[in-house]
Amino acid sequence: MSQQDRKQEIVNLVSLKAGEKAAFSGISNTPEPGFGHMHGRRWRERHFHHHHGIFSFGLMQRLEAMGIRPGIIITKISNHFLRGPVIIEVGRTQLAIGYGMAARILVDKGVMNNEENTAHGQS
Repeated sequence: MSQQDRKQEIVNLVSLKAGEKAAFSGISNTPEPGFGHMHGRRWRERHFHHHHGIFSFGLMQRLEAMGIRPGIIITKISNHFLRGPVIIEVGRTQLAIGYGMAARILVDKGVMNNEENTAHGQS
């Protein structure tokens, strides 16, 4: 199967189920709807819209420091109740990522689905 035939299925890390694998594809440019809701609308607008570029750059640097780069396979181990941290595995390392950060991490489930179909002789 060629790279162009592959179907992308981009979702955020929070929406993966425990045990699912996906390839890191980037970060979302917008925070999850309602993120920061306890601080009110004015705080969200000032915090995310004014510092948006800095926040995205800092997040990407933090992910790279943890070994999370485009194309790397991430396995979601678990997430905690009510927007708690999300536990992931990258290689042989388990990491806990805050809910807000996990909601901005985009992964491609299509990579893993296509590899499984190819392994079972399906196309």
